Amino acid sequence: MSRRCFYGNDVALFKRYMIAIAEISFTGILELNGGFSQLSANNDALLAGANKLKANSSTLVAGVQTLQSGTNQLASGLNTLGSQMSSGAAKLSLNSAALREGAATLQSGARELADGMEKFDREGTSKLKSTVEEDRKSVV
Repeated sequence: MSRRCFYGNDVALFKRYMIAIAEISFTGILELNGGFSQLSANNDALLAGANKLKANSSTLVAGVQTLQSGTNQLASGLNTLGSQMSSGAAKLSLNSAALREGAATLQSGARELADGMEKFDREGTSKLKSTVEEDRKSVV
């Protein structure tokens, strides 16, 4: 076999071709190394974050339990409030009925008083007047 390649006898062209391939390969290898370094740094950051989560997991669990307890207390308080409002509405309804009944009784009493005053003005005043006149005549 001869040392001839498909470039023919142009060894200089072959050399330039190999140098270009080496430069491209070298650039690609440098970029790959940079990518691996970046992946390593990101992996380290992920591991650090996982360690923080692991270290703080008891705090997170305690926070969730506190939140759950608070939610239960809120629900209980809302139930109590609903019961009290319902009870209060029933009492208010009863008191409202009693108030209406009292107002009706008061109105009836006011009518009776007005009628009594009118009757007194009609009958009582005239009796008083006639009594005073009779006493005056008897004195004179």
